[in-house]
Amino acid sequence: MEYEPIQKLAEQGFLFSPTSMGMTRSDHTGWPDIATSNQSTLCHWIADGFNLVSVAKHDHGFFIDIDDIPAAIAKGFQMAWFDGYYLVDTPSGGLHAHGLHSSETETMGTLVVVYATKGDKTSKKIVELKLHNQSVAAPTATRLNQPKKVDGEYLPRGPVGQVKCGICPEFAAWLVTNREEAKPFRAYSAATCDFHPSFDLSDFLEHHHCTEDKQYRSDGSLWIVVENCPLCGKDAKQTTGLGGVPNSFSEFYQRFPNYVADWVRRRVRDCVSATEAEDWTQELLLHLAVLPTCSKFRSDGKEDVIQTFSPDRMHGANEARFRSFINQCLSNKFNTLYVRWRKRPLSNPGNLPFEADTEHGASDEFCHSNSTYLRQAGCRRREREEQRFRLGEFVHLGEPSIPGLRRFVGAFEETGSWKETSNLIGREQCEFSRRSVRQLAMRMV
Repeated sequence: MEYEPIQKLAEQGFLFSPTSMGMTRSDHTGWPDIATSNQSTLCHWIADGFNLVSVAKHDHGFFIDIDDIPAAIAKGFQMAWFDGYYLVDTPSGGLHAHGLHSSETETMGTLVVVYATKGDKTSKKIVELKLHNQSVAAPTATRLNQPKKVDGEYLPRGPVGQVKCGICPEFAAWLVTNREEAKPFRAYSAATCDFHPSFDLSDFLEHHHCTEDKQYRSDGSLWIVVENCPLCGKDAKQTTGLGGVPNSFSEFYQRFPNYVADWVRRRVRDCVSATEAEDWTQELLLHLAVLPTCSKFRSDGKEDVIQTFSPDRMHGANEARFRSFINQCLSNKFNTLYVRWRKRPLSNPGNLPFEADTEHGASDEFCHSNSTYLRQAGCRRREREEQRFRLGEFVHLGEPSIPGLRRFVGAFEETGSWKETSNLIGREQCEFSRRSVRQLAMRMV
């Protein structure tokens, strides 16, 4: 990434958060809260090899994200409304406009969405006005290997000038005409749910910039599902109260017959035989199907692990929380089985067989041909050698067009981090080499 446009936007109050290179949504926990305009922090993030995302916040900046420009124009959108904003072209042909909040935009909520067909949320989103705790890829960020996304760089249309505040009246009127209407807040009396006298549900939802989608009761608690997540803006998903989570092992196995087998396959990654993997799968299925006779949950009438799922303990009641619960149960039992398996001499991959060739004895060739562990170690060694060879070929091809490439690659191999590499060869040279290597690699692909 280039630091200069980030620096100039940060000076005007725009906030940024880090994410992994190639990603355009932050994968850092609590990214809306760590968003900053501190130039030293931003410089360190870029030097450490992170991508950045621009974060919308009240009192700071907002973004107009157009995914389909022709469709927006067909609905009456005028490109002249972008005058004064900082514009960035996206790899997929869309456009990001950066603006600063005004008193008007502060009152418009967190997210305004316009669909290709009004009222049909299954149609394509064509325009999003991201106002608070929403994000877009930062200028000069690179998108790579994202599902259903086009790889490429977010290219600014020009240098950073003084960015415009607020939105024009024509654009505001267009949004009122075409935006999706948010559902109104619903008030609940004490007869519906006994809240503390000083607590008001409508005020609570408004404070978190949410609107209610539905409500239900589960395990004696009232659950409120909001239309959009206040952190990422995603639509609400199906919940436990609406049948999103199995109620017993038989229902779980009927809905996800291969869940445990797939989990075991991902966990062992072909490090054991198919027979042993199948044995572990059956052990884990039996663990989920029947609670131990001494389990404390049996006094509550529960018979299997699936029935012990508690939304209160998992901080939510949806399929993602349920899968997290199941993965925890499987991991705990799998670790017990794995420790027991490693204690068996024939199962430990570091042990060699005692059989030997009666004529030649236990030679190195015999040991390598009869030890799975040594064969895998040899494969890993050959892969590392092949990677070094390919890297050498890449340096040989790119050195004529990228001055100092060999020194840059050698410094990174020696230090193992972008920060130490930039300290060793200089930050400007490091940034130039990284950008040139990415561009060369994209051309070669």
